[in-house]
Amino acid sequence: LINELNLRVKNTLVTVQALVRQTLREHSASPELGDAIDGRIFALAAAHDVLTRDSSVSAEPGTIVRESSKPYSDDRAGS
Repeated sequence: LINELNLRVKNTLVTVQALVRQTLREHSASPELGDAIDGRIFALAAAHDVLTRDSSVSAEPGTIVRESSKPYSDDRAGS
């Protein structure tokens, strides 16, 4: 059940990302704005991954913060 939830959440986030990108293109927004929004969506997905990774163990707040902040770290290329 958790795996099905993960799949559905990820599909929803991909849909949201596509809608945002389309809207930004239609309104001639800067590429930086699109990248910032993408980063936030990736952070949300990463937090969701941590929260659902192992249903028998509770997620540590530090792990959630670390995983969800990866899109904003200086070493993004290695992540």
